[in-house]
Amino acid sequence: MTTWNAGKSVGQKIKLRRKHLGLEPLGLSKKIGITPQRIWELENTSTRPSADILLRVADALDVSILYFLTDCELNDVDEDILLVKFRKLSPEKKKLAIGVVKLLIEMEKL
Repeated sequence: MTTWNAGKSVGQKIKLRRKHLGLEPLGLSKKIGITPQRIWELENTSTRPSADILLRVADALDVSILYFLTDCELNDVDEDILLVKFRKLSPEKKKLAIGVVKLLIEMEKL
């Protein structure tokens, strides 16, 4: 089965996700503390980012680093994004989110 991002480079995936979020290169560069020129290089050349920069990009784009390193299904990325956002919640909000998920699971059984 071919995945939606199969064969795309790390740079292409960065650009795809950035555009999906409506984020300009300047906005991304400010979020992660690198120049807009460096964003352009990452997206448009075969330059590979350092692990540190890739982690910062993933955080800024609300994805796991796995989004850039694997060919995964779109649903897997959606679940991954949800997990990334869940990890940023306060302990109280995590408990609430877990409660909601448990309720939804119980409703599925009906």
